[in-house]
This record gives sequence, structure tokens and C-alpha cells, in this order.
Amino acid sequence: MSVRDERDRSHRRPLLTVPMAGAYTGLGERYIRRLRAERRIPCVRIGGRIMFDPDDLDALIEHHREPAARG
Repeated sequence: MSVRDERDRSHRRPLLTVPMAGAYTGLGERYIRRLRAERRIPCVRIGGRIMFDPDDLDALIEHHREPAARG
């Protein structure tokens, strides 16, 4: 393992469960499950648990951000 990998891991936020991801994004647990089933959002599968990296959830939100209208 490189020094960079070790440094990146030390700054990583904890993974979120499906209910936590739904609350984090405000989208709800059911919609998060649907996004995962459609493979529209990456997940981490550990044993039987499905978890989400907060950075991936942030990227999902940024991808759908619309600019404000100028008037």
C-alpha cells in the first residue's frame, strides 16, 4: 500500500447504509435503492450489506445541479 493510499484512507468519510444515504441526500431510502438497482449510483457491497460512499452521493447531487436563472 502506498503512502498516498494511506493518506486518502485517513481522510475518507464513513460509508453510509441505504437509510443513511436516503437521509443524507433527502431522496429517501426507496429512491436510493432504485438508483442502485438501475446501477445509476456506485455502491460498496460488504457481505450482505450495501453501503455508499458520501463522495459518490455528493457527485450525484452535483451532476443534477441546475444553474440559477439570470434575470
